[in-house]
Amino acid sequence: MTLHKKRKTVKQTAEAAEPPVIAVDIGNTRVHLGLVDTANPGCMASTAFPTERIAEELVVALENLIASARCETPHNATVASVVRNAADTAVALLVRQGFQTIRLCANTNLPFVIRYADPAMLGADRIANAIYGTSRFPAQPLILVSAGTAVTVDYVADGAFLGGAILPGTALQLRALHSHTDALPHVAAITAELVAELPARSTEACIACGVLYGITGSIAAIAQRYAALCRGRTPKIIATGGDWPLLAPHFTMKHTHVAEMTLVGAGCYWVYHNLTSKQ
Repeated sequence: MTLHKKRKTVKQTAEAAEPPVIAVDIGNTRVHLGLVDTANPGCMASTAFPTERIAEELVVALENLIASARCETPHNATVASVVRNAADTAVALLVRQGFQTIRLCANTNLPFVIRYADPAMLGADRIANAIYGTSRFPAQPLILVSAGTAVTVDYVADGAFLGGAILPGTALQLRALHSHTDALPHVAAITAELVAELPARSTEACIACGVLYGITGSIAAIAQRYAALCRGRTPKIIATGGDWPLLAPHFTMKHTHVAEMTLVGAGCYWVYHNLTSKQ
């Protein structure tokens, strides 16, 4: 049974809650799929799989997610992607299953102005994070950190996305140090044992410490620059991304970790889409 046919069999009543929105966050490495409650913004259920498997796994993963959540079957979907071909695949699959599907990008209706030299170059994941932040904390300057394949540190204030900074994530840096040098070994992952002391006393530990503290120190330095722009207000730092649990113990600035920030932001885009459509 397709999701389209299943959706038609669901009985809707006046008392039923608004169905969740399907959010698809497509990164360079993994696809995160979630059911987002837009009335009380949050992720009801989520799953993930490799981006290269999107054609094979998206529909099955969504069927399993809806079944496990035991919620009203959704009929709207948002795709936020930094991988163009994967986004095309996701949209086609969702439309084929009967979902009204929109793609999140800079030329859609947003709850903030984008102050970017070329808005078309701004990643959908960064826009989704800004939607989440401005929806939850509309009056506060925001520093939005996403630690994945790349690390982004963005600044949103006074109703505007003002830009940010991008640096390589942990895996990229580890691979680059090995592949672009003659003697440095490959470090597969940063572990607690490798970063147990500094100064480190093995080449592998030196690499791990350099990458870990280089990234967390960079995020702190960038955040401090943004904080200086806040004119006495205290910015709220919100962090997400698969690498954040690794980085968080070594990041000393006060922050909030929202693991599914990008998914929730993408799902909440429907609130603004619907408001604009009804005007």
